[in-house]
Amino acid sequence: MFTTAIKKFHQDLNTQVLVVSEALKKAELGIEVASKTLVGLKELVEQEDFEDVPQEIYFFKHLKPCPMSYLIYFTEM
Repeated sequence: MFTTAIKKFHQDLNTQVLVVSEALKKAELGIEVASKTLVGLKELVEQEDFEDVPQEIYFFKHLKPCPMSYLIYFTEM
């Protein structure tokens, strides 16, 4: 359920953001892609709650930090 959103995030990151050479444009695109992914993940969580506690722990420990860390990185660029 959440892994497809993360895969799409990595795909968008590689095809839209990392190919740009200009730093400011790269940062703007990166913020946009990361923000969209985080909003999408939030909507998924609201729609389809977690099946069990281990799934919730996995989500917050391994899946959500990926777009969040890129958002922080591109914001600080």
